[in-house]
Amino acid sequence: MRVVDAVTSISTIADVTQKVGRTGPLVFVKVRHELRCNGHAKPALVEIHDIVYRESKPAGDVKPPPIKTPALPGSAVSGSGSPGPDTHPLGEGISANLK
Repeated sequence: MRVVDAVTSISTIADVTQKVGRTGPLVFVKVRHELRCNGHAKPALVEIHDIVYRESKPAGDVKPPPIKTPALPGSAVSGSGSPGPDTHPLGEGISANLK
């Protein structure tokens, strides 16, 4: 395909499957997209999209957001969010062996 091409798109629902998951009913939809250039019968591009739909929860049935945990003291966590050499389970001197 080129920028100057006349492109036609045809989307077709290729398959619909219903299942029941642990969160409730699910519907799987397979959509086939064909892009044709300049009136050609053969598609220049074919894409298949798998879409999953699930039943929405009632307004009052939504889980509350997670509770934030308090931050660790500055000495326990380095600027990267990883434990520093002083808090490594193997003890002191570990940073010398990593270099």
